[in-house]
Amino acid sequence: MAGKSSVGVDSTSEVSSSASGGVSAGTDGKKQQPDSSRWVVIYPAYLDKRRTESEGRKVSLEYAVNAPHAIEIFKVVASMGLQGHLELAKTYSRDFFVKGRVRVKLFDENHCPLRSDLCNRKALRIAIAKELVKWRLQNGSMEKHGDPLSLISLNKSNENESKSSSANVNASSSSSSSNKKKSKGR
Repeated sequence: MAGKSSVGVDSTSEVSSSASGGVSAGTDGKKQQPDSSRWVVIYPAYLDKRRTESEGRKVSLEYAVNAPHAIEIFKVVASMGLQGHLELAKTYSRDFFVKGRVRVKLFDENHCPLRSDLCNRKALRIAIAKELVKWRLQNGSMEKHGDPLSLISLNKSNENESKSSSANVNASSSSSSSNKKKSKGR
C-alpha cells in the first residue's frame, strides 16, 4: 500500500487524499469527492491526552498525544497510505469549539478491512496515535507551524511561502505588542 498520496482541495474546506488518487473528475469537469459518508470518523478528541474517557478520549493514555489537530491526523492518515477526507467545518459534539474531523476509509464495499493490521476502529485509532507521535518528531506540533492551514499546502514552495508569511505576521504582532508596552509606561 506504500504509494505517493495525492491531495485535492475544494471550496467547502474539505480535503481528500488517497494512495490511489482520492479525487476524481466528473463528467462536467468538476472535482468529485469520494462518498465518505460510511467511512470511520476520527475526531482529535479521540486521541487527546488532556481529555478523560468521559470527555471523549478513545485511546489509552499510553498512545494518546497532547492537543492533536485534525490536519495533523489527516497528514498521518495520508502517510499511512489510507484514503482520508478532512472536514474542517465539522465539530465534535462534546466540545464544539474544536473544529475538524477526519474520515478514513477502513473497509471496502463488502465490509472487509482494507488492511489486515487495521481490522477495526480501535486498531485504526491506536495506529494513527502511534504514527502521530512519529510525525510530530519529524515535523513538530501545531504550535511550531502557527497557522494549521499552512500544513495543507500541496507543494514545498507553498509551505515555505506560508511559513515566511506567518513569520512576518508574528514579527509584526510582536513589534506592535512591544509598542503597547512602551505606551503603557508613559
